[in-house]
Amino acid sequence: MWAEIRRMFWRRMIPVVVATMAAAILGSHANQQLTAAYTLAATIEESPLTVGLADSNLARLGDMDLINKQLDMMQAIGVQNIRVGISWYTVQPTKVLPPDWGLIDDLIDEANRRGMGVLGVLHETPHWAGDPIISGSPDPIAFGEFAGTVAEKFEGKISAIEVWNEPNAVFFMNPVSPSAYTDMLKAAYEAIKSVDDSITVIGGVLGSGRTLGDDGSEVTMNPVEFLAGMYAAGAHGYFDALSFHPYKYDM
Repeated sequence: MWAEIRRMFWRRMIPVVVATMAAAILGSHANQQLTAAYTLAATIEESPLTVGLADSNLARLGDMDLINKQLDMMQAIGVQNIRVGISWYTVQPTKVLPPDWGLIDDLIDEANRRGMGVLGVLHETPHWAGDPIISGSPDPIAFGEFAGTVAEKFEGKISAIEVWNEPNAVFFMNPVSPSAYTDMLKAAYEAIKSVDDSITVIGGVLGSGRTLGDDGSEVTMNPVEFLAGMYAAGAHGYFDALSFHPYKYDM
């Protein structure tokens, strides 16, 4: 089944992005406003020339001096692209107040100043958009609006936007549902593209692992099954790239 899905990807020329917490190859279109000496590409290279890093806590450091130090250390070891978490729960904790971007604004500006490519991952449900807080499967309309707001806010500064983090695990999206995730993906894709068609929208963001739970309420769902469920729910045409976190190398 996996071999068939792979063949289908290549036939339809869907670019694939493989990302890990330690290193990532970021897929995106070239950003005209960046003066980097490298070219971001939306396809996998067997011998990649660019190195990316996901620092989940970068936006939570709460101090620009610490953030700048972190960015400097990344560049010192050759990191050219960064994956930045954009927490919906943190940015928009209430529906009635405007988004509060906090240090994310300055963080992304500093990354751009260094010529680093930025991939933003949208995640974490605020209490007003879904239950439970942080991991609840959010209202897709509200999520789409947030995705569009992010694209507008950081237009020309973010090369790619990743839709959620590992939705095939209940600790990140509850309940685990390829169909519900696809509804979110569709809403986000349309909203982002309406703002900036050059932004690469990355779907899947799947963690490796086995399907656990057989009573219809999975704790985790294996990524092949989840991806097949996404296609069954109509995900085709609503993402430019697919990301996968291959942490379990024995599978």
